[in-house]
Amino acid sequence: MNTEELIKKGNYFLDEKGYGVSLKIFEELLKNNPYEKDFLIKKGLCLIGLNRLDEAILYFDKALELDPQYEEALLYKAVNLNYLGRNEESLNSCEKLLKLDPQNKDAWNLKGDICYDLEQFDIALESYNEVLRINPNNQHAIVNKGAILANLGNLKESINNFDEVLKINPKNENALYNKAYALYAKGFYEEALNYFGDALKIQNTEKAWFNKGNCFMKLNYLNEAIKSFDETLKINPKNEYAILYKAQCLMEIGFNKEALSFINEALIENPKNVNILHIKGLCLTELNRLDEALNVFNNVLKLAPNFAIAWYNKGIALFKKEDYESAILAFEEAIDINPEYTSARINKAICLDKLGFIDQAIENYDQSLK
Repeated sequence: MNTEELIKKGNYFLDEKGYGVSLKIFEELLKNNPYEKDFLIKKGLCLIGLNRLDEAILYFDKALELDPQYEEALLYKAVNLNYLGRNEESLNSCEKLLKLDPQNKDAWNLKGDICYDLEQFDIALESYNEVLRINPNNQHAIVNKGAILANLGNLKESINNFDEVLKINPKNENALYNKAYALYAKGFYEEALNYFGDALKIQNTEKAWFNKGNCFMKLNYLNEAIKSFDETLKINPKNEYAILYKAQCLMEIGFNKEALSFINEALIENPKNVNILHIKGLCLTELNRLDEALNVFNNVLKLAPNFAIAWYNKGIALFKKEDYESAILAFEEAIDINPEYTSARINKAICLDKLGFIDQAIENYDQSLK
């Protein structure tokens, strides 16, 4: 097979995601043509397809040694570095490319994405605006610009951006999801649910199910929230907040035993997760298993001594045991960590009242009102 046929075959398998075959072909081509920069790039792309990302960068660098102005190599290197989380290096490659070609919308988009991840929102907005100057209908730039505006609190303008994309493509999952999230942030939970649902019809994502569950919680549709968190956990069983919120929903509808069973299962994978342990303590308190609850809170506080709410809930369990002196000490720990902890001050005042220290109780209650 001649060189031209091998190139055609290698490109075919690369396009069809047959990365192993394509890699073998381009390696064979490189034996006879070690300085052919296009073959180096293709080998790098094959390695990306095989998830050998660090190796891929080596071949983009080799291509750039041959031609430092090779725009394609700079772009692929920047994209790959971004996948690896090496944002500053990726940004550096973008900047080099944009000096060579200020009209390269892919480089501007990537620069925007990197700066968005780094929370450099002003630079990200400038980058997406450059993309839109080159191509006013670039959906990626419009959606991400809208997401940044939402992060900056400009929800109305962000929703306008998402609507603009949805006019172009009503099935743009990112636009649907981000519009839903902006509506959620504005408190329009029913409307947000519709858009999360539309996004999920296109792509079954963890984030959409999770935020759909949050909407149901805000609307107090707790059984529906539990179903959404279950779907979240099917995709990612380690989603900590889905675990916490599902447990919270189960407790709020009175299914404390079921919540405890669910929490115990979660703790098999995360035995030292203080947030999950803490909600176990809450659940045990609700079940009036106070000694067990106190043991859990003590374990939490060994792991996280400055966890104010754990001190507070330890105080609540001690209060239920009528150990008012110990409860006061727990509430004081919570107040030391967070001097504005009103509930802790009020409950400390109630404990003082129970012990007959009326003047101190009044003083603590008055402090809680300041």
